[in-house]
Amino acid sequence: MNTAERVVDILDAVASADGPCGVSELSRQLKIGKNNIFRILSALEDKGWIEQDTETKKYSLTGAMAEVAFRALSQLDIQKIGLPYLHELQQMTGETSALVIRVELERTFISSVPSNQSVRHVVPVGERRELWRGSGGKAILAFMTEDEIEAVLRQFSDTGVSVLAAGQVVTVESLRAELAQIRNQASRRSPENAPPACVVCPHPSSITTRRWWDASACPVPRLVSTGKKPSTIVP
Repeated sequence: MNTAERVVDILDAVASADGPCGVSELSRQLKIGKNNIFRILSALEDKGWIEQDTETKKYSLTGAMAEVAFRALSQLDIQKIGLPYLHELQQMTGETSALVIRVELERTFISSVPSNQSVRHVVPVGERRELWRGSGGKAILAFMTEDEIEAVLRQFSDTGVSVLAAGQVVTVESLRAELAQIRNQASRRSPENAPPACVVCPHPSSITTRRWWDASACPVPRLVSTGKKPSTIVP
């Protein structure tokens, strides 16, 4: 096995793990000497691809991998794949629709179709925003691990926000309730529509009217391949 193959195997192992990985753990799993594991990890850390926890001495991926994944999605032309569904959602809601992906504990808009209304929301494509704010972010957040959800809710608490721009009162408890409702709605759908990594969603203001569109079970490539159309969930 050459060095390039070892680098790929280590990155794949760290990415597939349930949590941060230690040198000994990776050495046992990959059957690569600890010295070689440590040397490669150190090089990856120097390049910003992974980071080491100063307390546990274990390693995890950084946002650099998310940026690579985003470029890969761009090369797969997911924006083009999702565009028909964005247009359909925009027509159904009358609001701006957007394609959103998760980046670490945040979300990024990668494509959008603006509303035709005179007063409209302009989605900042490429900008990272909180997962707890907006329908698309909540649709992703609802299906993350408990530890990740708690981390995002701590981020929310740290902001001190209690009322959103649209006037909606928001608390940790109200966010938990919304996430539970999203999961409950999605559980009524068929198992093939598992929660995706990227979602189609309308303008976040729809949350203020106590309705959101089917972002939690709307993986664009699967919709394209099966001929299914985006549908709505009305609580």
